[in-house]
Amino acid sequence: MKSNKILLALCFLSFIGTLAIYSSLPDVVPLHWGINGEVNRWGSKVYMLGTGLLPLAIYGLMIVLPRIDPKKESFVLHDRAYKITRALLILFLVGIHWATILVSLGYPLNITLVVTVGIGLLFMFMGNYLSQVRQNYSFGIRTPWALANEKVWTKTHRFGGFAFILLGLFSLFTYFVPTPVRFIYFFVLLIACLISTFLYSYLVYRKLEK
Repeated sequence: MKSNKILLALCFLSFIGTLAIYSSLPDVVPLHWGINGEVNRWGSKVYMLGTGLLPLAIYGLMIVLPRIDPKKESFVLHDRAYKITRALLILFLVGIHWATILVSLGYPLNITLVVTVGIGLLFMFMGNYLSQVRQNYSFGIRTPWALANEKVWTKTHRFGGFAFILLGLFSLFTYFVPTPVRFIYFFVLLIACLISTFLYSYLVYRKLEK
């Protein structure tokens, strides 16, 4: 309960801070960066209010999901993994939001590096707890075969957790890769991670069915 209050307070403080400096932001702010690290889409600073509210919206959604999931009892069993994942996701969103604000205010921040390292750390920590996730319909790697068979679910999440940790580590190593190809490397690794986990889940299901 205490962790929930701290996380909720962080979401509110982040948004209040955004409101406090809103008038100092330029009318046009960067919204998207290309693979070369250059801004390729700009928009009204009103978008900063949206990204400021996003962590609060995600927090609310992740509070509601365990209550409406048909397998809500699973969330009691993987409570620690769920809370840690929720905290990491909120911290990541708040971090990206304020990194964008700093760039908008003229600070020389390498946003592509911040995003890449942030995603790498996010996947590493998520992967570490993924094997604890029990069968449910809202949280985890929900392949049709994992949802159909609890053993497949367990094996899929062990494999997926290991794959996520590797993806996170490789993402951190892209720090040494030139900016234009940093995102290309990351997305290739991400697609390989998702496809291998999806295929593994199917193969385990077929093996158990036989």
